[in-house]
Amino acid sequence: MIVNIQNHLNYFNTLEISKHSKDRLKYAIKALFHEKFFLYAILGGSFSYGGGIKGKSDIDIAIIFRDNAIRRKKYIIRQIKKFVAVYKEFNILNGFVPDMIFPGEYMTDYQIKDAIRGRAFQIYPNKNSIKIPILKDEDYWNDYEKWFQVWLTLSAFGTFISGDINSFITNKNESWKTIILYIISENKLEKVSPISILDLITLSSNEEFRVDCTSYKFFKVREMHFVRHVLKLLYNANYLKLTNNYLEQYKVNLDMIYTWKSILINNFNNGDLRQAPFLFELTEAQCFGEL
Repeated sequence: MIVNIQNHLNYFNTLEISKHSKDRLKYAIKALFHEKFFLYAILGGSFSYGGGIKGKSDIDIAIIFRDNAIRRKKYIIRQIKKFVAVYKEFNILNGFVPDMIFPGEYMTDYQIKDAIRGRAFQIYPNKNSIKIPILKDEDYWNDYEKWFQVWLTLSAFGTFISGDINSFITNKNESWKTIILYIISENKLEKVSPISILDLITLSSNEEFRVDCTSYKFFKVREMHFVRHVLKLLYNANYLKLTNNYLEQYKVNLDMIYTWKSILINNFNNGDLRQAPFLFELTEAQCFGEL
C-alpha cells in the first residue's frame, strides 16, 4: 500500500485559514531557512485536525532541519528568532493565540530519528519497562530530554506544510511504527486492527498522546491509511500475523514485541539511544519566547 502523498500536500491547503495567510507562511519559511539546512515544516496540535479554538488555542508549527544545521548553529538560532515573529503574526492574523512559552518547535532530522529509536520513552531497565510519561509544561524546561517525547508524536501526527515531503512521509511512517509497537507492548495486546489502534490513542482517558476526538475531529480519518500501512509493514516484518484480511485484523507475535522492547532497553543501557546532539542549549531555547 502506497501512502497518497498528494493528499498530504492538500491537507494544509484545506485548513480554514486564508490562502494569503498560508502563502505568506510558506514564503517566510523559504526565505528564512536556506534549503541547505531546511528539511521540512509541519503543523501540529488539534488545529491541523479540524479543532482549535480561536481566541484560546494556538497553531503549532515545527521546523525540521537537516543534520548539517548543527554546524551553523548561530545562523540557525538567528533565523529562528526571526521566524518567531512570523509564528506570532500567523497565529494572531488568524484569530489564534501564539504560545509564547514554546513559540514553535525546532529540531534536526537526527533528533527525530533518535525519538523514533526510543529516546522518546522513559526507560526503567530494572523493571524491564518503557513508558511515555505524563508531563507538565515545566517538565520540558527542567529536562531537555523530555522534548523527544513531543517530537515523536509531532512527527507521527503532523500535517505537512512545505519542504521535502518524502522525508516527512518516511519519518511519519517510522514514528507511527514506534507508537504502535509501544501501544501493543504497553497494553499487552494479542490482537490488533487499524480501528483498535486509533480507538486506543483517542480514548479521552489516554493522557499519553493527548488526542481527544472532540478537538482532533479528523484524526481517525486522516491517520487511518498511515496506521493501515504501518500494520502491513509490521506484518511483513513478522511482528503480526493476518487473521482477517477484510477487517484487517492481526494476531500479535509476542516474541517479536518482547525482542523489540529488549533491544530498546539494551540500547538505552549501552548509551546508544542518545546519539543526536541538541541543536541549541536549553537556555538558548528559552529566549525564543521572550522575543
